[in-house]
Amino acid sequence: MEQIPEIIELSYDYTTEALGLQQTIRERMELLGYKDFERVLHPAFEEDEIILIVIGALLGCAASSFFILTSIPT
Repeated sequence: MEQIPEIIELSYDYTTEALGLQQTIRERMELLGYKDFERVLHPAFEEDEIILIVIGALLGCAASSFFILTSIPT
């Protein structure tokens, strides 16, 4: 029973290599068009989308504030 986690890890590596999953996924993704590729990636970022938008807005504000403060003649 104690060897099960080790065996599962080894079987995962073996299965991934034997099936050539990495190569198959790479080949199939290279064949995707722009819209289809976006549909594959979007769910991965959808969960954190609002966080990305807020961080982008804060960085934009910080950068524009820095630009304004450094361009004011003294």
